[in-house]
Formats: sequence, structure tokens, C-alpha cells
Amino acid sequence: MRMKSEPLTLTRWFVAELIGTMFLSAVAGTAMMAHLGLVSGYSPLYVPFAVGAVVLVMFYVIGHISGCHLNPAVSVAMFVMRKITFPQFMTYLVAQFLGAWLGIRLIVGLVGIPPSAPEFVSSSVSLGEFMGAFILVLAIAAVVQGRVKDGLGGIVIGVALAVGLTLAMVTGGGYLNPAIAATLGAQDLAYLLMPILGGLAAAAATTLFDDRKI
Repeated sequence: MRMKSEPLTLTRWFVAELIGTMFLSAVAGTAMMAHLGLVSGYSPLYVPFAVGAVVLVMFYVIGHISGCHLNPAVSVAMFVMRKITFPQFMTYLVAQFLGAWLGIRLIVGLVGIPPSAPEFVSSSVSLGEFMGAFILVLAIAAVVQGRVKDGLGGIVIGVALAVGLTLAMVTGGGYLNPAIAATLGAQDLAYLLMPILGGLAAAAATTLFDDRKI
């Protein structure tokens, strides 16, 4: 989604990504707290599908404005693929990190405590974060390139995120989003860098799979 970087357009992008990432951060953080036993009443399967569902909803709410990235790993991949401009890219990053912070503040308002900072468990966490982001960005790229039927983009992306989280959570990770991980205080590159590398790998695979280049 490339548009002219006018002030009103930049504002629309910023607000859309801010709101979308805030809800994603709040739901993801609450779900992970449930997974870790900090709040009760949830099964482990709730986590990936709750997070996938909020992205699905946000796609249909703000997708026509910003593309519903909600994740620096996605925005980096789309910028490298030349699907967004540099002003758009920078606007998204600021909105995503601020939105992630607001989402965590919302959790504190709801349950009184913030989610725990993710801790590095083993090298498998890096692989899980990489592969989870790879699947997510691969699905988003398919939507952006028009390989998904109109109206089904949100479903494809939401399910892809649920699948990616399911894969990553088995390693003890499962964030796939550097903005949310950084807001929670993550310091390990498994959470901050590996999702971006997974997204870049997906961008490269998407270019390879593009029939229009054959």
C-alpha cells in the first residue's frame, strides 16, 4: 500500500497502527500471562487463536488504511519489498512501539500487574521466533501481492499468526513481535532480531515464488 506521504495520510497511518498494535499487545500480553499461569481460566490453545483473532479483526478495521502490519518485523519486510515508502515505514515503527507500550499499560489497568519480560530459554527459541515470523510474513506478502481472494486476507493472516505462535510457543518463546517484546523488557536477540530476520527470509521467498518474474 503505497500512498503520498501527506500529513493527513501519515496521521491516518499512525493512528491505525497505534490502535491496532495496542489491542494486539493487550491481547497477546494477557494471553501469555494466562499461558504462564499468572491469570486463570484459559487453556494453552487460547493463546495463538486469541492473538490471531485480534489481528483478523484489526485487518478488517484498519487494513484498508495501513495494511495492518502491527509488527516491526512485518514493516521491515514490506519496506524491503518496496511495498511501503520510507516515511510510511518510520511512521509505522513509531506507532507500533507506542501502541505496544499502551497495550501493556492497558493490561496493568485490567489486572494490576504487567506481563513478565520474556526470558531466553535455549537456541530453539531463536528458531521458533524466526519460523513463526517467517510464516506470518509469508502470508501477509501473499495478501499484499493479490494471491488471496478479496475479503479473505484477514482470515489468512490471522490463521498464519496462530500457526506461527503455536510453532514458536513450544520452544518457550512465542512473541514474534519486536515491539511487544521490547516493551516487556526483552533483551535477548531471539525476541528482538530473529522475527525481523524471519520476515526478511519470507520476503526473499516471496520474491522467488512470484510468477510474474518468470
